[in-house]
Amino acid sequence: MLKQFAREHDDLNNEKGSYNRLSKFLWDRKHLKKVIMTIPYNASSQSMVKYLSESLVKSHYDEAKKTGWYHDGENKDCLINYYDIKLLIKTFSFVIKNDFKKISRLMSYLSQVATLCNKLHIPISWPLPFGLTINQCYFKVNTITISPFSYIKTKINLQVPSNNLIDKNKQLRGLMPNLIHSLDAHSLTNLYRLFCIKFKNEEQPPFYSVHDCFGTTCNKVDELKELLRIVYVDLYSDNAYLEKFDAYIMNHVTAHSNGEWVGRRYTDSDITYDLIDIDWVLSKKVLHNKIIKKILSQHIVCSYLSR
Repeated sequence: MLKQFAREHDDLNNEKGSYNRLSKFLWDRKHLKKVIMTIPYNASSQSMVKYLSESLVKSHYDEAKKTGWYHDGENKDCLINYYDIKLLIKTFSFVIKNDFKKISRLMSYLSQVATLCNKLHIPISWPLPFGLTINQCYFKVNTITISPFSYIKTKINLQVPSNNLIDKNKQLRGLMPNLIHSLDAHSLTNLYRLFCIKFKNEEQPPFYSVHDCFGTTCNKVDELKELLRIVYVDLYSDNAYLEKFDAYIMNHVTAHSNGEWVGRRYTDSDITYDLIDIDWVLSKKVLHNKIIKKILSQHIVCSYLSR
């Protein structure tokens, strides 16, 4: 695509040069991983440019062109500049918007959910499959600086909620990463439950975890992998979690406001708000547990984009 863009920008020498340099650059997974991983966390374009430039080696700064030049640490003759990196981030956004439309629409849907709750001045709430309810409510804070000791100059900053006013920006930016983290926590809980049932005869089943990474002793690795596949299939396939999330949100809004829903339109005396439908994001294929053993991948990639 970069080569295609280079051909299409014959009249824009600056961008044409950037696309040519980017298409020849030897990209490694370590350069792009953090950029891609932070998209679901609502990372800004400026942050992604920063992450990408920090993964490269700075060669020199061009005073004439007012830009820094970078290489991958091995091929020092293949250089890209800061403008190239910004253009690459724009290309990422273009790819996601056009080739991964479900991701873009899901992000828009979650943004609408947060916006509606902000308009109604209510927390955002959603359920996990085991019954735990998550409540997200970021308050605006005031920072107060105090000097607790008279004999030293050390100061402490305290953040105090400001009259219970909801921080609408944090509510908006926090929903997607918090939803992901809550589903990861559910997966961990369910995996540990199944693992303990599987090895119930052992006093202390050897189960280890760091965030969303799981481990056990060598003789139980195959069982752990199979149980993990069961957990992900149950959560993201048969249970149609996103449908339940959507229904819960609509009921949550009704219970904490004076308005009502007509189809996907919420109306009260002050607000009329349309919530986009989620049918477009649901896969019609159902993955059953009986075919789990056919999944032999060492790295399991799952998303709540599909049922």
